[in-house]
Amino acid sequence: CKKAISYHEKSLDMARCIYGSRSHTDIALSLNSLGQAWYHLGNYKTAVDYHEQALQMRRCIYGSGAVHPGIATSLDNLALALQGRGKYREAIHYQQQALQMRQSIYGKGKAHVEIASSLNNLGSSWKFLGDHRKAISYFEQALQMFRSVYGQSTANPDIANILLNLGITWHTVGDYGKAIRYIEQALLMFRSIYGQDTAHRDIGFALNNL
Repeated sequence: CKKAISYHEKSLDMARCIYGSRSHTDIALSLNSLGQAWYHLGNYKTAVDYHEQALQMRRCIYGSGAVHPGIATSLDNLALALQGRGKYREAIHYQQQALQMRQSIYGKGKAHVEIASSLNNLGSSWKFLGDHRKAISYFEQALQMFRSVYGQSTANPDIANILLNLGITWHTVGDYGKAIRYIEQALLMFRSIYGQDTAHRDIGFALNNL
């Protein structure tokens, strides 16, 4: 990942050399990529800084009040980095903006992966804040939407992760029967995706929570 950061920094330097001080989509993309790379390294403070710059630039390019997929992505990525820093209320603020923007772009009543992702991310933030009922509501909406997109019986990592999130959250509120059912579904799906006898982090995590 540090090698990736080096490449992204070179890409950013080159884009700034080409476009100067002007706001440009290539510069915004490099800023976003650096934010993601630092996020995956666990340096959330630096990730927040890059995602804030990317968001600011995309708003400058498309308009401060514009509805655009790139702005929605920056809002969501910034929120995840803030979540990593434990700033859950700030994260929710940006996640709600991302959700509203994606609903405006793709249709409020339409099933779309980006909308489902926003619902899942909001569920995670509310779970971290301790509002488990609200978290469950968002997770259930996300699960329903992902199943609508991928198919009701399709084994998919997005679906499996939400099943696991639901299981863990139901366990926290004390409904152990529901918790076991969701986690067992997640485990079966992870094994279907990665292989019955494969050693995989997601399978191990599901087993650990049963």
